[in-house]
Amino acid sequence: MAAIFYTSGTAGRPKGVIMSHANILANIESALRAQTIGDGADWRTLICVPLFHVTGCNSQLLPAWERGGTAVILPRFDVATYLRVARRGRISLLGGVPSVFGLVLDALERPGAEPFDREFVRSLFYGGAPLAPTLADRLRAAFPAARLGQGYGLTESSSFCSYLLHDDPRDTLPVDRRGSVGRPVPVVDATLAPLTGSAGRQDSDPDTGEPLVRGPNICAGYWRQPEATSATFTDGWLRTGDLARIDADGHIHLVGRALDLIIRGGENVYPAEVERVLGAHPAVLEIAVVGVPSAVTGEKVAAALVLRPGAGGVLRAVLRAARSELARYKIPELAWVSSGPLPRNAGGKVDKVALTQVAAWGVAPR
Repeated sequence: MAAIFYTSGTAGRPKGVIMSHANILANIESALRAQTIGDGADWRTLICVPLFHVTGCNSQLLPAWERGGTAVILPRFDVATYLRVARRGRISLLGGVPSVFGLVLDALERPGAEPFDREFVRSLFYGGAPLAPTLADRLRAAFPAARLGQGYGLTESSSFCSYLLHDDPRDTLPVDRRGSVGRPVPVVDATLAPLTGSAGRQDSDPDTGEPLVRGPNICAGYWRQPEATSATFTDGWLRTGDLARIDADGHIHLVGRALDLIIRGGENVYPAEVERVLGAHPAVLEIAVVGVPSAVTGEKVAAALVLRPGAGGVLRAVLRAARSELARYKIPELAWVSSGPLPRNAGGKVDKVALTQVAAWGVAPR
């Protein structure tokens, strides 16, 4: 055992994940292959997530050390500090959740913003949430020399399970990357398991299942929790707890967490799909979709949003634009426009349990 990393606790009490030296080394190799920056002086990363999280430690700090590079650590995220440090430190690798990049771009595009030499930024990687197509386009325009990519993984997988390069030359099909988290990294095998129980009513979508992954990066289990270990680690496979499809080109397309699945009137609603569609609107900075109990339909679809400054009054337009892509029963019936950032855990993911406790839901405009 090299370390114990604790899960975020979004699906219950945090669990201690037993991580070996081999697990960490396997993940370092995956990080180096995915981000393809170079060696030594070329590898300069800026870390704005806690080092008790596998992204900050295993996929940023340790790969920088292995390459003999530089890791600059911020105690907390602040967009002005983030840009100042990136500018002065000539950072080549910038990472974060999509909302971080949204704030960075807004700051860079603000009139009178301090000049920023973006040519030395070689890699942009994100995770924790889908990236809206409009935000991806803005990132490509703002950082033309950088490769854009997305990592997907869990604490139990030491970080990386799969990686999506937006300009991957291996693609043989016209890939619709909306919702895709890429292909498994070279050391990982992935398959889909059929769903069972109340979250498994997939008659209308038989191609959706729970991703299972295995490889040298997969941890041994949970510290002093044998029952939880047996339920999650089975015959060498890690049950991810996610819902996904795998296309013919090998890309994994997440549609949500099994525990987050909304069943409205007997129909399955995947929050990640609704978030992707609503989040594509240029006025939306942050979006989270949850199920709210209903005596009539079992659950109602509810959306919490953070809108860009000056975008007040556009919620009706956001929902109207979604009607061309979503079935009527997937359109949120309840909505809340937050005046500040949505609650997040230490790893940067939206804390949906906390969100349901603070949201002031109202009827979504039609």
